[in-house]
Amino acid sequence: MKNPSPVLSIGIVNWNTKDLLFKLLSQLRDDVSSLSREIIVVDNASSDGSADVVKEYFPEVVLIENKKNLGFTKACNQIICRMRGEFLLLLNTDLTVEKGGIDDLVEFIREKEDVALCGPRLVYPDGRLQASVRSFHTLWTVFTEITGLSRLFPRSRAFGKYLLSYWDHSDIREVDFVSGAAYLMRASVLKEIGPFDEDYFLYVQDADWSYRVKKKGWKVFYCPDVTFVHMEGETVKKISAIKDFLSHYERLIFFRKHYGIGKAWLLYNMTIKFACLKFFVARLWDILRNKKRTRSMRWIFLYRKFGRALLSRERIVTLPEIAEKSRHGGDVLGFLISYFTEENESNRN
Repeated sequence: MKNPSPVLSIGIVNWNTKDLLFKLLSQLRDDVSSLSREIIVVDNASSDGSADVVKEYFPEVVLIENKKNLGFTKACNQIICRMRGEFLLLLNTDLTVEKGGIDDLVEFIREKEDVALCGPRLVYPDGRLQASVRSFHTLWTVFTEITGLSRLFPRSRAFGKYLLSYWDHSDIREVDFVSGAAYLMRASVLKEIGPFDEDYFLYVQDADWSYRVKKKGWKVFYCPDVTFVHMEGETVKKISAIKDFLSHYERLIFFRKHYGIGKAWLLYNMTIKFACLKFFVARLWDILRNKKRTRSMRWIFLYRKFGRALLSRERIVTLPEIAEKSRHGGDVLGFLISYFTEENESNRN
């Protein structure tokens, strides 16, 4: 006899964060819930024994083991295909979950039938507020970000629009999108809208899904009554060298998809010009202070090359397709890491 479907499916994507994964799964086990739950972990070909930890200590968890790193987006879609709950909560492994907070979050979205997605308040381990709510990027918000105006004038509604930094994040509010670190979705809307767009490898899929959801008339809400601690960046620390490239490149995909090719070209040119300007100003500042620091333009070169190809073709060629043509056989992270590693080695030589 088949087990009845749970109310909540909790999905976790893991890549070489064994200790964080163990800590999170232990918290979820200790968090006594009134809701029936299932937990699904997708391990993206970790080399640190993460999958063995799940098998040994958490046999109740559904484990999907990938033979290669398929990226965050595809791994999330594997969870979506496997889930049986009315709601899906996607969690990063670098979260500390407040006891009872998950139930409260589910109760919140249950009471609001027009809400497709909601997220909690996120804070850093020291208690500082984390920017977990954002507006959809526009050419203006990208300009304020890359020029530093958003950091210089965070309380300004004009310059702080993307991160909503002029708002204290203390009240429940409808927003454009919430951080993918803790992302509670309604399963019925997933069936209507579809899963994440796999043209994105690591970033922006959360904004893209929210954008598609809102176009269909659904709402996205921020729920500050629930607070999770998020060690932001821990899950991508091992690939920090390529983070700039991926975040800018996948933002360009979003612009092409939703704002048109004209605005995408404007974004492409603006990003390159200001990134180069910031690089040379930083190098000059280092020279004036007699500081020896290794600064790289590698991500800018890669963005210029792949970004131009992205905007010049009739269809979007994904990063896995690009990596497939390399010696890494579709392994995007292997392809990108080798690209940056080769530069570091040439710098040392």
